[in-house]
Amino acid sequence: RLSLELKTLHIAEEAVAFMKREASRFRDFLLESFRAVPAMATLPDGGVPADGVLACLPTDVATAFEDEFLHGEE
Repeated sequence: RLSLELKTLHIAEEAVAFMKREASRFRDFLLESFRAVPAMATLPDGGVPADGVLACLPTDVATAFEDEFLHGEE
């Protein structure tokens, strides 16, 4: 599958743009997951998720994160 997967790699500016999109998508994921938690309301104004935030996610949110971000297309 190497030849197929090499075509999907992001290089240079494309990699930077991809990471920025994923960081934004992650912030949106956290906001949606914790909509009822007032402290999370500070993220849209430029805040960033705290270091280690994944270790603090409840099991259902951690599972949703895995499904959304870690399970590649088969």
